[in-house]
Amino acid sequence: MKNRFYVNSMAYSDGYHEVHHEKCQLLPNANQQLFLGYFENFSEAIGKSKRIYPLSMGCQFCCKKKHDSKQGIFEL
Repeated sequence: MKNRFYVNSMAYSDGYHEVHHEKCQLLPNANQQLFLGYFENFSEAIGKSKRIYPLSMGCQFCCKKKHDSKQGIFEL
């Protein structure tokens, strides 16, 4: 089942943009999010986000296993 994913259009101070699942409690306000599309998993969503914002990582709340994008760890 595919789900909607969004990326925060506002980068953190280190330059990273965070990717969120549609039901994430930390999903940014509508004016600070960019719809990435429908994906089967976070890896696909982060891949799409990296084409827009090369410094992208998964949300530490809804995507804990994919949060450490600086190390390139995106295991499911």
